[in-house]
Amino acid sequence: MHFIPGLPHPPPGLLAHYLPPLAEGIAADYAAQYSQAGDMVIDPFGQSAQLAVEAALAGRRVIVANFNPVVRFALRLAFEPLSESALRAALTRLGDSRKDDERLEVHIQNFYRTTCPDCGSTVTADYFEWDKEKGEPVAKGYYCPTDAATLVRSTDAADGEAAKKFEARSLSYHWALDRAAPLGDPEREHVVEALAAYTPRALQVMVMLLNKSQSLSLAPGERRALEALLLAAFDEAASLWPPAAERRARPKTLHPPARYREFNPWRAMENAVGGLAGVGGGIALSAFDEFLHPSRREESRPLGAPPAAASVCLFDGPARELAKLLPASCASLILSALPRPNAALWGLSALWAAWLWGAEAAAPIKAVIHHKRSDFDWHEQGMRRSLQALHPALAPDAKVVGLIPEAEPGLIEAVLTAADGADFNLTAAAYRSEPPEMQCVWEIGGAQVETVQRNISPMTDEMAHTIRETALEASRAILLKRGEPARWPTIHAGIWTTLAGHRLLKDAVAHLPDHPISLAAGAVAEGHLSVPGYVRFGAKREADLDEGLWWLRDTTGAEEPLPDHVEREVAQLLAGGETMDEADVDAEVCRAFSGPHIPGRRLVRACLHSYGEVTETGAWRLRPEDAPATRAKDWEEMVVALSGLGVRLGYSVKTGEGGALEWRETGRLMYAFVIVATASIGAYLIGPAPHSERPFIVLPGGRAGLVAFKLGRDPRLKPAAEKHGWGFLKFRHVRRMAGDLGLDRAAYEAVLDLDPIIEKATAQMPLL
Repeated sequence: MHFIPGLPHPPPGLLAHYLPPLAEGIAADYAAQYSQAGDMVIDPFGQSAQLAVEAALAGRRVIVANFNPVVRFALRLAFEPLSESALRAALTRLGDSRKDDERLEVHIQNFYRTTCPDCGSTVTADYFEWDKEKGEPVAKGYYCPTDAATLVRSTDAADGEAAKKFEARSLSYHWALDRAAPLGDPEREHVVEALAAYTPRALQVMVMLLNKSQSLSLAPGERRALEALLLAAFDEAASLWPPAAERRARPKTLHPPARYREFNPWRAMENAVGGLAGVGGGIALSAFDEFLHPSRREESRPLGAPPAAASVCLFDGPARELAKLLPASCASLILSALPRPNAALWGLSALWAAWLWGAEAAAPIKAVIHHKRSDFDWHEQGMRRSLQALHPALAPDAKVVGLIPEAEPGLIEAVLTAADGADFNLTAAAYRSEPPEMQCVWEIGGAQVETVQRNISPMTDEMAHTIRETALEASRAILLKRGEPARWPTIHAGIWTTLAGHRLLKDAVAHLPDHPISLAAGAVAEGHLSVPGYVRFGAKREADLDEGLWWLRDTTGAEEPLPDHVEREVAQLLAGGETMDEADVDAEVCRAFSGPHIPGRRLVRACLHSYGEVTETGAWRLRPEDAPATRAKDWEEMVVALSGLGVRLGYSVKTGEGGALEWRETGRLMYAFVIVATASIGAYLIGPAPHSERPFIVLPGGRAGLVAFKLGRDPRLKPAAEKHGWGFLKFRHVRRMAGDLGLDRAAYEAVLDLDPIIEKATAQMPLL
């Protein structure tokens, strides 16, 4: 297994903010690796339509289970897209309906009427920005026809008064509450919490839209288009979005931020038309019986019609119910983007499903809305039960691939514990810290797994001790392999992968089935906070594992630093002579690494910019000056230039230990120059202190950015460079100094400190 980065892209479609942001191509690659054309693939957690579409287009029969009716609706839209004309027609039909004596669209837009302070004209706000503490709108965004511009301005007194006209506990509020949770419903208090995600004005508008839409006589296709638009409005109108649209984080709780936007629901529907419209990808959405028996579908296929090789079945229920209906050994692969707890999605889905389709439709999701985002023990148990239930449906050589696009530590713990507890053997796992993402492969039956010598006892403290010691060994091995300090999430991913590989998480489930994560996580934390073998850089609170960077006091056996390894891989790829897309470079680099050591995108990009240049087609190629033969000549030129300059300035010049060029005076080492072609400088900075008064690393100018990147990444490098007085010289500056025949010692000292990259209180480290 190798990590597959895929092609990152903005997540499109309904509910995109809440569902895993899976990059393109990952699902297709894993489907090709672990299944054959015509095989059944199961997605038991149904979080990504893209995953199912990619696997189906690869010729697999994909069945997707999901018990959330709102998410199922979003998935169905991706499989059976709506046309833009159908969406616009539905919006027009709704807007043309009457409210009192005016069109509904006009009636709703009047709720968001405001004044442009620049020109005094009446305009319609796209949104109002609220200050949570003040409890009132403080800014507004709108399009001003007079200025022909989209503007953001402060609100005025009239805007505040308009917002106050809407009562918090209005008839609309009680309709929305009773529709989702009538009196006596045990989940009513949680529905009340979800309703608090809307301002009174937004809630009144949405109830008005719902009531009017339900009174319209619509064909099934028209009804689906209108429901899609309403869901887009429900989502956008929630008070969960911070002011800056470009920084819109995925909402995970129902608590509004300190400043939030109340979007105009009608504008939200207008804006959603283009995003919801799509073109079908050749996917046949099959009924369950046809999916299990594809020959029946072929028998009913019209004469002359091509066979539907790609098929998807959307199962309306949880994986445990699906498992009861599947034949034994029918599937060769489980492939899923693994879900995370999301109180915002669950709470709002309970509202939306009830509003659109009634309380019965919302019942499955209401059963889980009281679980909070951080309840990973409960989340683990649900995934474990689903995976256990699917065991009989898997062929003996089947694989399970879990994709975790948002790999936060709690979710990693839940996923690995659930799979191990469900008796799947982890065979490979790869973790990328930036952006945080993890990919795992498990298998069933006959796997040879690494074990540790231990005496499993029913005593929880003995189990915890075994986990603690295994985790400490794992973290040390991880840091030595990386050759540089690392953040806790990277170490954490490697530790938990090791625990799963040793089947210790399965043991934790056996010892404490309701709280195995708490058992294992507590043992891991206790070990790392009590053992003095670690160095913490930048940790203000030592008790917080996430603080700072972790390193070892004893670094015996440490390998080449990861950034240097990545730099070499990128340089070798570009030196192959062919142009490459950045995504291809990223994918090839990822192939060279495993486990928790997958390099982040920023590191790969920094190396790429250091060695490459962009062609007219947007591809990358090696810069001519970085060709190996050219760099060899540069090295020889630097030796000649620095030797000649040293002699001219009155120093004796010789080559010292390690190949450094030395300038001496009366036997005293005044300057030492280490000439390199790469940015792999850590060994010089952290190694034995030079005896020179002024040591320099001489390198190509194209390495300046990468050197700065590495100095900022590894907290050991900059202090070591400052302590020993290391400076940096670019090749071109050496050429300038060597070519200046009038340069004397005083002038030479002056130009050495030009153009610093690191400012210090008492001195500078120049990169000239």
